[in-house]
Amino acid sequence: MHPYLTDVLTCPRCGPDFGLVLRADEMADGRVRAGSMGCPNCRDAFPVAAGFADLRAPPRRELLGPTPRKPMIDAANLPALLGLVDGTGRIVLAGAPAVLGEEIAQVLPNADVVGIDDSLGGRPESRLWSRMAARPGFPFRTGVARGCVVDARLGDRILEEAVRVAMPRSRIVITHADEAVAEWIAESPAKTLVSGGITVVATG
Repeated sequence: MHPYLTDVLTCPRCGPDFGLVLRADEMADGRVRAGSMGCPNCRDAFPVAAGFADLRAPPRRELLGPTPRKPMIDAANLPALLGLVDGTGRIVLAGAPAVLGEEIAQVLPNADVVGIDDSLGGRPESRLWSRMAARPGFPFRTGVARGCVVDARLGDRILEEAVRVAMPRSRIVITHADEAVAEWIAESPAKTLVSGGITVVATG
């Protein structure tokens, strides 16, 4: 996990107004391999092991191992879908798209790629991107991502979180979209750019 990520990380229990303090016990290639992040407000601690951060609010059950995922998206096409001309900034991947984190980090070497999915803990460590589990929402401050790629099957809460953490006038790519997603978009401040199984929306 990139240590500078803690500048925008927040407590999953207390919400986006409460930041975390990092204790790095082991570093390698400029990344945190082992340590923990603590919340000064609730005093809870969230571990980092093998470069993987567990940012789940209690109760915390055993994490899944690596599981087969179908992200429905090609990493090479993502910069165009997100409208990233210069390929910089923070990109958040949640659910099935998170398995593409390594590939996307190679396509966008100047971007800060963050994958959120329980299964990522069983994947090999990498200095190219950051991996974490998070619940109930995204553990980020508001407006810190230049783009989000989310699996619609995670539910409306995560779609709303993507809108919250995305910067103004940025894009959110939604995979596995269905009619329920179209209804959600119609009631949200987001504007549809591309519709279908892969839907692209723009924030206000």
